[in-house]
Amino acid sequence: MPLVHPLPSTLSQSEQGDGANDVPMLQAAHVGVGIFGLEGQQAVNNSDYAIGQFRFLGDLLLVHGRFNYRRIATGVLGGLFSSPYNDLSDEGV
Repeated sequence: MPLVHPLPSTLSQSEQGDGANDVPMLQAAHVGVGIFGLEGQQAVNNSDYAIGQFRFLGDLLLVHGRFNYRRIATGVLGGLFSSPYNDLSDEGV
């Protein structure tokens, strides 16, 4: 039985770790962030993202959030504007 209840499918889980004792936590999370530290490279080797210091975590979240927002916005706009043009091009055939 896990110590933590599973999250609903609409939520994501992010974990940060800097040592070998954090590896199972990083692998169980949706996004794992390993921090280079004095405890070794195990957390960095088993994470999705690696940063040098804990203070870079805010920048990582802001940049990742911006990229994700732009990717979703581009997909939505592409889907909205491609549909009418595809319909118009099919009429001439």
